[in-house]
Amino acid sequence: MSPNSPNVVPGEAVLFIELRSPDPDLLASAEEKLKAAMRKAAERAEAEVEVRSIDRRKAGRLDADLYKLAEATAAELGVETMRLDSIAGHDSIAMAPVTKALVINVPSVGGVIHHPTEFTTLEDRAFGVQVLTGMLWRFCVDGNVLVA
Repeated sequence: MSPNSPNVVPGEAVLFIELRSPDPDLLASAEEKLKAAMRKAAERAEAEVEVRSIDRRKAGRLDADLYKLAEATAAELGVETMRLDSIAGHDSIAMAPVTKALVINVPSVGGVIHHPTEFTTLEDRAFGVQVLTGMLWRFCVDGNVLVA
């Protein structure tokens, strides 16, 4: 908001919105719906709306065999997993086109991530380390477990 004062009508408001999906068609549809809603809201408020920048990144396709190994390792530890696609700038996403890659995510309290209030318990962080070390142990004991 500008000016950022509780008793002044702002002259400008800037809003950052990030849409994420591994499905580019779904993203395109959501973007069009969002733009239509923005235009409608601006018309009702007798204001202007401008989309200044759109950054499109493909969702990272991480290695299916590494997913299976991580899932099996977590299952051995008694924990159920879920797969997530990511467009985040993790090193794994950048490396995925040239080598097998995986991001091991652990829960954050309340599901809040990439925010100053994000917090992951020591137990959940330790679990992520257990999964990683369990996967590495399988390589040490069994060799390249990703070779069919």
